[in-house]
Amino acid sequence: LNKIGTYLGKFGITIDKSALVYNKFGKNSIEIVQNNPYSLAEVKGLGFLSAEKIATETGQMLLSDTRIKEACKYV
Repeated sequence: LNKIGTYLGKFGITIDKSALVYNKFGKNSIEIVQNNPYSLAEVKGLGFLSAEKIATETGQMLLSDTRIKEACKYV
C-alpha cells in the first residue's frame, strides 16, 4: 500500500484513494496503473479525470483506443 500511495501521491491522489486502488488491483496496482492509467476509471472515487491527469503527465497517447473508450463512458 505504501508503494502505490507514494506513486499516486506524485499525481495528487490521496492515500485514502490510493487504498481504494490497492483494494481493487492488489499488489500489482502500480504496474496496472503504469500500463493503463485509465484503469483508474474502474475505481469508485477516482474515475476518468484522475486517470486523464496521470496519463497526460506520464506521456500516454492521447488518441489511444483506451482513452477514447473511457472518455466516451465519462461523457
